[in-house]
Amino acid sequence: MIKHAGPQSGSEAIQILKDRPSVSTFPEWLSYRDADDEDPIVMNTFSHTWQHPITATITTWLRCPDGSFNMKDRDADFYATASLFPEREGLEDVDHVFRRTLERVKDHVASLIKVRSPSDVDSSAFDPIRTWSPPTPLINWDILADEIVVGAKQTGYGRYAT
Repeated sequence: MIKHAGPQSGSEAIQILKDRPSVSTFPEWLSYRDADDEDPIVMNTFSHTWQHPITATITTWLRCPDGSFNMKDRDADFYATASLFPEREGLEDVDHVFRRTLERVKDHVASLIKVRSPSDVDSSAFDPIRTWSPPTPLINWDILADEIVVGAKQTGYGRYAT
């Protein structure tokens, strides 16, 4: 991970910023992005990198049905890892584990209802619980990625403005 450092004394960025009468607003700051900067999560403005490339990895585990939990177990039903940035890879695996988690929560709720109110299990009121399944896809990765880009821009601007 690259730790952010402000512009160095005597750098081109310092010279550019000295000539500015005040701190730019967020939209103004964005308008000064380097013309050749095509990466949406690298914030280069005023000849300085305010936000370096982001790597976003999602890793999730699910307890086995017997209650055991092993972080070294890579069984696809109980573990998934994926990359959201810089490239998207394996997101369907994470979605699968999240779906299994919700299905197990549903099954647990259904079993509690069976124990606490067995007569309700046979009624039609129980049908929505019995037939429910998580939506597909569970997560809209495009929205999540868009919000990460927004966060990168806000982080870069915050470093510039303070």
